[in-house]
Amino acid sequence: MPSDAREHLCDVGACNLDMVEGTDEAMSLTHSWYKDLAVTLMVTLWAQCAWIHELDAQNVKRLFPSRAFEVRLLAAPRAAGSGAKLVFNARGPTEFGNTGEGEVALGTTVPIYLISGSSQEDAIVIGTEGAVFGRFTLTTITRDLISTDWIFAIPLTWHMGSHWLRFRYHHKSSHIGDEYISRFDPEIGDYSRDAADFTAFYEVSPSLGVYGGGNWAINVHPDGSGRFLVRAGVQTEASQVRGAISPYAAADVEWEQNNSWEPRLNIQVGIRLPEIAGRRSLRLAAEFLAGPSPQGQFRFENVRHITIGFFIDP
Repeated sequence: MPSDAREHLCDVGACNLDMVEGTDEAMSLTHSWYKDLAVTLMVTLWAQCAWIHELDAQNVKRLFPSRAFEVRLLAAPRAAGSGAKLVFNARGPTEFGNTGEGEVALGTTVPIYLISGSSQEDAIVIGTEGAVFGRFTLTTITRDLISTDWIFAIPLTWHMGSHWLRFRYHHKSSHIGDEYISRFDPEIGDYSRDAADFTAFYEVSPSLGVYGGGNWAINVHPDGSGRFLVRAGVQTEASQVRGAISPYAAADVEWEQNNSWEPRLNIQVGIRLPEIAGRRSLRLAAEFLAGPSPQGQFRFENVRHITIGFFIDP
C-alpha cells in the first residue's frame, strides 16, 4: 500500500478514535449530570415526604388549614369580611348630602395552603380574600344604590408567634350605582387598581397590637392616579374568656398619594360576642371616620360620619 494511503488511513483512524473518546467523555458527563439530578430529586422528594409525614403525625391540615391562621385589621375600612351598618353623615360625599345611608358587605378570607410550619409560631400560609361593599341611600323609598367597591386579594402571611408579616397582591375597583346615575347624571369614571402591599403586625402585649405598612399600585385607572399608600394602626382587646363578651377598640390611619397624603382616620369601638358551636364570632361596633372617603367613586371627597353596625369575622 502506498505510504500516502497508509498515512491517510492512520489520520482517519486517529480522528475516529478521538471522536469515540470525545463521545465517551460527553456520555460520561451526561450520565454524571443525570445522576446528580436524580440524586437531587430523590433527596428533595424524601425531604418533602418526611415533612408531610411529620405534619400528618401532628394532625396538621395543609390544604385549607385552620382559620386560626387568618389575620385581620379590625378598623380597616375595606377589610374583607361580611357585615352591615348604618351611616350617619355629618359631611357626606354624595349629591344626597348629609343624610343617612346604609352599607352592606359580603366577603371572606380563606387560608388555602400551609406552605411551611405547623402552628402560629412559624407557619407560612397563602390564602385568598374577596369582598363587595354596597352603599345605598336611606332618603328614597327605593333605597338607591350609590356605589359598590370590589376587592380581591391573595395574601401570603408569615406567622411568628403573636406577630405576623403579610405580603399581598390585591385588586380593587369601584363602580357607581345605576340609580344614582339616573337621578343625578354624574360624570362616570370607573376606578380600579392592582397593587402589592406589605403589613407588619407586632403584639406589644396579649391585649395590645400595633401595625404599619404600605402599598404600591402596579396598574391604576384613571391613568395618572397616585400609586402609593401608607397605613398604621393599633388595636386592643380584652383577654377572651370562652363564652364571654369581649370589648375591643381599634384605630386605623391611611395616607394616600391620591389625596395629597391627607390622612383618613377610622376608629372602631365595640364588643365581640362569644362564638357559637365554634363558628365565627360576631362583633357589634360603632365607628367614627374622618378624611377622604373610602368609597372609590368619591375618593376625592372629604367625609365625616358615625356608623353603628355588626361585623362577621371571616
